[in-house]
Amino acid sequence: MKHLRPSKFEKTNIDLAAQVFSRTTGSAIKTLVGQQVLSQEALSTAFFCDYFNNWFDLMSSTSCENSLFKDSTEKIQFLLEVKDMVDNMEFGNVKTSKVPVQTGIQLSTLSIISMHEELVKGGNLDFFLTSRFMQDSLENLLSQIHGFRNPNPRPGRFLSTLKLILLAQFMQIPPFLSY
Repeated sequence: MKHLRPSKFEKTNIDLAAQVFSRTTGSAIKTLVGQQVLSQEALSTAFFCDYFNNWFDLMSSTSCENSLFKDSTEKIQFLLEVKDMVDNMEFGNVKTSKVPVQTGIQLSTLSIISMHEELVKGGNLDFFLTSRFMQDSLENLLSQIHGFRNPNPRPGRFLSTLKLILLAQFMQIPPFLSY
């Protein structure tokens, strides 16, 4: 039920969304259509799940297989297609020009494409892992700052706590050094 009727906190859980818009969900829908449990119209939902599973895998790559290299023209073309598809989506009776999820997907996708152009094609990197540009590291840092016995620090306290965390990272001696 948490996938189908999430609470207000579960709605922000990326893992639940990734599980819904997954290759597994797409395959399950295709199987049910093949067994005539669902109508042929459900295949468009299966396509949507597969499509955004591929987008999510590319946008959160942690392996070289999904990295963006200098010659990753097919992957960049796919990202551009996703951007255009999201731009043309309509969400029920929403009369605004875009809903926040559209803007978020487009902004994230265009940012990755721009960074690929600058860092890989125009820069000196051979490839980059898109997962390094996700929000996870920022959330980890903020949870460390909030963990210093103050869940809502004032700006001065926030800055001093941030300095302590950064200094602590440099104070540890990596185990692989020979001195």
